[in-house]
Parts: sequence; C-alpha cells; structure tokens
Amino acid sequence: AFTQWISGAPVGYYDIEYRILDPGGVLRWVHERGALSFDANGKAYLASSISTDITDRKRAEERLRRSEAYLA
Repeated sequence: AFTQWISGAPVGYYDIEYRILDPGGVLRWVHERGALSFDANGKAYLASSISTDITDRKRAEERLRRSEAYLA
C-alpha cells in the first residue's frame, strides 16, 4: 500500500496483516490500518496509521486449526 501511495496511485486507506521479527528474533504478527490524506491539488500530505500486535490471536487461531485437524 505504501509503495502505491508513493507512486501516486489513488489509495486512501489500507488494512493489512504482516509478520515481523522483533529485536530478540521472535516472530510477531501485526495488524495495521492507515489512511492517506490529500491536499486540494490531490497530492498526498499526511499518512497516519495504527499498528496492533495480534500475535496472541494468531497463535490461538493456529492452535484451533491444529486441534480441528486432529479431530477430523
């Protein structure tokens, strides 16, 4: 989404999940939502976002998938 913004594509909002490695080398999941604001000329001037650590939720979903597969 950010690359599209930089290239001038008309992206005003995004909602994505991605993985990162924290400084200790632990895999973390992040849910990020953001919006791009444009001026009167249509030029982007402000990007704002919020990021939420969803690692616990992703781990719980994986445990549920495994238990369902085990019972199937």
